[in-house]
Amino acid sequence: MSFGTYARKVADPDLPWNRRLTALGSCVQLYRPIGYQATFAYLRQVAGPIRRDEAALLQALDALSRSRSLWLADVAAYAARRRVAKRSGQRAPHPAEPNPSWPAKWYGDVRGGALVAVERWRHRAGCQADEHGRQVLAIAGAFVIADGHLSPAQVAALRELRAPLQVRLRASAWPNHQPREFDLARQLLWIVSQLLITDG
Repeated sequence: MSFGTYARKVADPDLPWNRRLTALGSCVQLYRPIGYQATFAYLRQVAGPIRRDEAALLQALDALSRSRSLWLADVAAYAARRRVAKRSGQRAPHPAEPNPSWPAKWYGDVRGGALVAVERWRHRAGCQADEHGRQVLAIAGAFVIADGHLSPAQVAALRELRAPLQVRLRASAWPNHQPREFDLARQLLWIVSQLLITDG
């Protein structure tokens, strides 16, 4: 079923409460810009106790729907720019223009979404972090303390850390297949992306 179908079930007061909660979970499964668990954590933060309060449930649905609408508008704008570029002979997208086909930020509250995502992911990655990981997680901790802000030196350090983490990710992928190393590098790169998405 579509996001809209599930959203209507969430908002339907005639449905049993558990079905409405399940429908919200299905909405999040279809649109989870900062990951499934982090998206729920963000919704609880902005809406309140969504598992037991009608107003909070509806507010969570509204926050999720608004973010998704902004994302869909970004996708449509990107598609329009690509059509124009292709007509003028630029077949491949410019490397500096990210493709928003899969959301990687909370549309409408980039900093707030990044704060929730970083807080969740840094605890998950922290138990197995090595030297690169400790550097990323130290900056992530400072980001949380500073309410989603980084110094220019921290931004520069994160940009430098991206390259060795990408090398580690590629080196641990198939055919070398080192799942723990791959997972750690992927998690750290996700944290770096969320930290840097708020820069500027």
